[in-house]
Amino acid sequence: MLAQSVIHPIHDQTFYLTREHKRKLKEEYGIEPWTFIQKLGDAVFIPAGCPHQVRNLKSCIKVGLDFVSPENVGECFRLTEEFRKLPINHRSTKDSLEVKKMTIYAMLDVVNKLEKTKVTDCKLPLPLVMNLIYLCFLIYCFALKGIGRLYLMYTFFCPIL
Repeated sequence: MLAQSVIHPIHDQTFYLTREHKRKLKEEYGIEPWTFIQKLGDAVFIPAGCPHQVRNLKSCIKVGLDFVSPENVGECFRLTEEFRKLPINHRSTKDSLEVKKMTIYAMLDVVNKLEKTKVTDCKLPLPLVMNLIYLCFLIYCFALKGIGRLYLMYTFFCPIL
């Protein structure tokens, strides 16, 4: 790939940082990457949004699993927005995590569980519970920067407000 066709140096996955590159990163920007050797049977957990590179010292097979924890949802939204800004034919535009869809299904699961719970079993007043659900959807909408979606979700999920 020619340097002129690089859209995003990380998402294009076209560069490998050498020792010299890493030395300059530390000198000029104060960024010091971690370097380690992964041995047979080792698992490596990479935080959401953390750029990384791999150099295979021998033939190997990579087995990867994406995991989204509640603490990292914000970073996943940020990455999704970053991917969205790439050209439409870029290989990284596909939202493989589908974090927006994941959030909707999580909220629908909460609503379904609340519907199955008897009102007398609930220690919180139902209007308060519904307001909390509505608040979660507001946060989700603001994360999407979709202010126009607020009214739809307000009327669909919270008619009691």
